[in-house]
Amino acid sequence: MTDTPTLVGELVYLTGITEAARRRLKEGQLLDLTSLDERCTTLCTRLETITGPDRQTLQAAFLALVGELNLLEAELKASRDSTMTEISAVTQRRRAAGAYGGAATGGGARGR
Repeated sequence: MTDTPTLVGELVYLTGITEAARRRLKEGQLLDLTSLDERCTTLCTRLETITGPDRQTLQAAFLALVGELNLLEAELKASRDSTMTEISAVTQRRRAAGAYGGAATGGGARGR
């Protein structure tokens, strides 16, 4: 026999944590998702063994969690891509400034 109310509670809790992580990401805060990942892994292992009517009871809460996790993943990827674009722009500016600086300190044309 499964402890369906406990599993539903865990699903709802993890959905809330995922929603909070999405809000924090939008605010530009750093995230440590280690605990979320571990708890989701543990929960999924437990859910794999559920059958019968309990499975139907848990399905809606599970799908809500999966939806939030998918949104978080997409937002994390977008944040990563944005950060990589910013890093690339800074790197290009540094290279340009370095090349210009080298010309000004004698690395460029002489005798002007």
